[in-house]
Amino acid sequence: MSDPFEFLVRGDIGAAVDAVTGLDDQGRRSFAEGLVAHVRRRRDNWWWNNEATALAVAAVGCLPTAATAAELLGRRNVSLRGADAGLVVQVARTRGVPWLAKLAYRLADGLRRDDPMDGWGFVAELLTAEKAATPTGDQFVEGWLALMAWPPEWQRPVPLVDRLRADGFLDALVPRLFEVDGAGTRMSFDEVMTDEKLALPRALARLAGEGRLDRTMLLDGCVSRLLRGDRPAALRAFVALHVLLEPTASEVDRHRGDYLRLLADAPGFVASMAQKTLRALDGVDSGAGAGNQAIFPESHSVTAMLAVTMTAWVSIAIRVASRTACPQANERGGASAPPRRNRTARDTMLATSDRLGRP
Repeated sequence: MSDPFEFLVRGDIGAAVDAVTGLDDQGRRSFAEGLVAHVRRRRDNWWWNNEATALAVAAVGCLPTAATAAELLGRRNVSLRGADAGLVVQVARTRGVPWLAKLAYRLADGLRRDDPMDGWGFVAELLTAEKAATPTGDQFVEGWLALMAWPPEWQRPVPLVDRLRADGFLDALVPRLFEVDGAGTRMSFDEVMTDEKLALPRALARLAGEGRLDRTMLLDGCVSRLLRGDRPAALRAFVALHVLLEPTASEVDRHRGDYLRLLADAPGFVASMAQKTLRALDGVDSGAGAGNQAIFPESHSVTAMLAVTMTAWVSIAIRVASRTACPQANERGGASAPPRRNRTARDTMLATSDRLGRP
């Protein structure tokens, strides 16, 4: 007796379409049961390219819900990287499937952490076809970043800024760049064709200059991400974007307390950026005393700058004291909490610097 699912073994996409076309309800239920059993039996098989397309066509053509289809297509041995989403959409339209967007959302949530590009394009095509809202889960964001860094070959001659300008997911996903831990690591890529360094921060700053992206959202996002912290490699892209945005006097003044905290707590290169931002506006570099009023109004300018410096030194001293006081914790690779007395002193200093920095 021949296997009714032999077309899947061959990756015969046309046969898959024929197999699910014209089925009545009873025939569809029977076919669905057989399909699930067949895939489970072939658990050691790797489904990709034509095989993955044939499987996706069969799944959408007969399975009853988005959940059952996502369970089948989201298996670890199924790669949707090269699957033809357009054909799957056609089959869904023919059958009258009402849950294609729900399937896309479930697949988006299941994108692989180690390779979120695998299946990202398939999901994106389903979403676009359904005109569905953009998912904003961590894996979908990281898959989008990976695609920006390494687009399909036909898109590579197109400058990144132009690809972003026309990207339907841009507005929904850019704010999430500042919220997804580790996203900054994927943002530090070079332009594919020109090898321009830090291509994404440059493109985002340019789009902000054009008014295509909200400048305030980008600047606030950078400061917020730097305050929350991350691995140093994941913060460099946000420092670069911050510098490229060239904050105005009023923008720096609005984030004055944030820069003071970065100066005290952030990694060295982030603290350096915060210091330069404050000093440039304060006129320290140019020696212009009048510039002090821009950040530290009235007579508090010198006092506040002293508070900032003291805060930084207190922070460093606490770290050194913590390592000295608890060597066992350092040997274990753990971080010990500073003595309560030091924490209180540091908290007081931060509060003082913030208060003196306010008009």
